Amino acid sequence: MLSLLALLPGLPAPPTDSWFEAYKTFDEIVTFMDNTDFTSRNVLVYQYGDPTKPGLLVLCTVHAREWISAMACPWVAQQLAGDDTAILETNAVYIMPVVNPDGYAFSHAPEGNRYFRTNRRPGSYFGVDLNRNFPRHWNSCSQWRRCSSGNVGSSSQTYRGPSPGSEPETRAVMAVADEIEATSGLVLFVDVHSYSAVVSGRYDDATADISPISAQQNVAGPKIVDAMNSIDGYGTTHCYQYWTAADWSYSADGDHMFEEYGQPWSWLIELRPQSSGQGGFTLPASEILPTVQEVDALKGCTGRKLALFTFQVCPG
Repeated sequence: MLSLLALLPGLPAPPTDSWFEAYKTFDEIVTFMDNTDFTSRNVLVYQYGDPTKPGLLVLCTVHAREWISAMACPWVAQQLAGDDTAILETNAVYIMPVVNPDGYAFSHAPEGNRYFRTNRRPGSYFGVDLNRNFPRHWNSCSQWRRCSSGNVGSSSQTYRGPSPGSEPETRAVMAVADEIEATSGLVLFVDVHSYSAVVSGRYDDATADISPISAQQNVAGPKIVDAMNSIDGYGTTHCYQYWTAADWSYSADGDHMFEEYGQPWSWLIELRPQSSGQGGFTLPASEILPTVQEVDALKGCTGRKLALFTFQVCPG
């Protein structure tokens, strides 16, 4: 049964990188995060640091088939529970490692579908694309977004759902964000997906080009990309890119967070690879660790410490 648990304290994770040598199931991720074994699948959120400090919210595994995303949040948790705690001096960090637990479990199940994207909404061939279920621009179209792909019925993996915020997973994310905003303020939102090797400031309304925060993100974004490309030498053969808001074709959770909570920094991270020819959703397990390490680039580059990074020119 899907439900939202109370905020759970982040507990120390095993001090080893060997856990990241293979993809993990939902149960294995939960055990890694808090040393418990839940008998039901829940949308879980883990809190690191003082909740009275401004909050950073990190989501992973909104889409079931994006297994590398599911490995990224445990990596961030391991760093926060270890020695890499500088960010906790000024902020609390909230991690939702598997936003779509039922869909993720189905993608691992022998009777399931490795490339399943949506949640497991009853009564539909596919479920709901949680990214398209957030209230902002739920059923609208404009020159800034194509709407046909999300307007189709439940036979599509991009089905936006019967109504705004109809899905329990979507409501869970909004409830967590509401709680953070009410307690200390939500100042940074990061949504980790795959694949494309793209970083984007995630707000696609017509005001995006004149929004002060979007303008700042368009400066910060390329620097985050440079930092990610410098880790493990990925930028020598491939290249993360920065996309502006207008490069995307539909509204999503980042747009909702941007407007609903006083315009916090809202980032979309599409992890490697760049293309299906490089592995697509089935990125080799040997690339798990270097890929999740690239998420570290965000820790010092949220727009406040841009001087830490230098630009790197990508091949081609």
